[in-house]
Order: sequence, then C-alpha cells, then structure tokens
Amino acid sequence: MDADGSIYYNDKSDQLVFSITQKNKYLLDPLLILYSGMMVIAVGLSSYNVALFHLVNHAFYKALLFLGAGAVIHAVADNQDFRKYGGLKAYLPLTYSVMLIASLSLVAFPFMTGFYSKDFILESAYGQFYFSGIVVYFIATIGAMFTTLYSVKVLYLTFLTNPNGPMINYYHLKSHVLNYDKRAHEGNIFMSLPAG
Repeated sequence: MDADGSIYYNDKSDQLVFSITQKNKYLLDPLLILYSGMMVIAVGLSSYNVALFHLVNHAFYKALLFLGAGAVIHAVADNQDFRKYGGLKAYLPLTYSVMLIASLSLVAFPFMTGFYSKDFILESAYGQFYFSGIVVYFIATIGAMFTTLYSVKVLYLTFLTNPNGPMINYYHLKSHVLNYDKRAHEGNIFMSLPAG
C-alpha cells in the first residue's frame, strides 16, 4: 500500500509540472495521470470493483473532455496554445456545456458519476485499519483538490476570460481559395453529435 501511495504522489508532482505546460495537447494529460493514480490506489486497497467502476466513469467523461478539446482546437484555427483562448463561451455554447459537465464529474461534484467513484476510493482508503491507509486517504484528498483547481483553470482560460489571442483565432480564413472570413464556430454535425 505504501508503494501505491508513493506512485500517487509522483503522479501529483507530474501534474504540477504539467500544469505549467502551455500546449493544449498536454492540457488534459495531467488529469489522465491523476485518475490512473486513483485507480492504482483502489487496486492497492483491494477494491477491484471500485477501480473498475472508476475506470468506466473516467472513460466517459474523459472522452467528453477530449471531444470538447478537439472542438475548441477546430474552432480557433488549429491553435493549440490555450493561453491565447478566452471568451469562447459565446462562440461555442455546446462545447462549453459539454466540457462543463465533464469537468463537474471530474472534480467529483455531488450526484455526478465522478463523485461516487472517487468517494468510494476515498472511503476504502479511510476505512483501512492501518496508518498507511490514512496517509493514502490524505494524499488522495489533496490530489482531488488539485484536480478541482486544474479543471477550473482549463474552463476559465478557455471560455470565461476575455479573448487573449490574435483576431485570427476568432475570425479565420475558411478557405484560401475563396478568401472569406468565418468566425470561430461549433463543429459540424459529425463533431457535435458525439459530444452532445
């Protein structure tokens, strides 16, 4: 169990390093690392059914987050520097809703699937009659706090701040042949239907 706790701690330090990274392709990776650590904790606590439940829940809302990230990249002319986003809530209301729902589940908002799976893991750790179980519980709780902060950072910088990038991110050329401007927009039906 101590090895599981140390693996989780190393994953958290990786998350802190990755939170400084500026490219959007690395934007969701720390969350994947964190949830892999949560599953390792559940397996280390011999809660295999809880680990599988967490894995299935994680697959669904992580898929929503990646669909949303793809829609954002598509909307801003394939720019992957998320510091140059901002103000996209008005342009991408469906993508904002999808990413908000997935982020709420990720941060274990009550009555979302992530709440139940993360709560089961924390209860399993706290219910151990060993000191190492309590240590793992507190490390996992601190990790959950960092997940919340990181998810709020992603939503805030992408959708809620003032536009930070060049105007080409919001009004980009749709076709070099036709030379007309098209503003940032939701994806077509083939992009929006799986996310919605």
